[in-house]
Amino acid sequence: MRLAILADVHGNLPALQAVLADLPPVDGVVVAGDMTGLLYQDEVVRRLREHDSWMSKGNGEIGLLNGV
Repeated sequence: MRLAILADVHGNLPALQAVLADLPPVDGVVVAGDMTGLLYQDEVVRRLREHDSWMSKGNGEIGLLNGV
């Protein structure tokens, strides 16, 4: 199984789009936390869901959920 492993996107949609466009064929995308932050956090999560990504919470998501 070939996986792409991403981390620390921090809501940077243009960078995420560039990385996803440059990926070779993979069986899945794993995101090791910190998807949220900056301007485009909702769009980043939406785009990752479109790729059926496996996402884990990072300290950014934990802070967001805890209202920090």
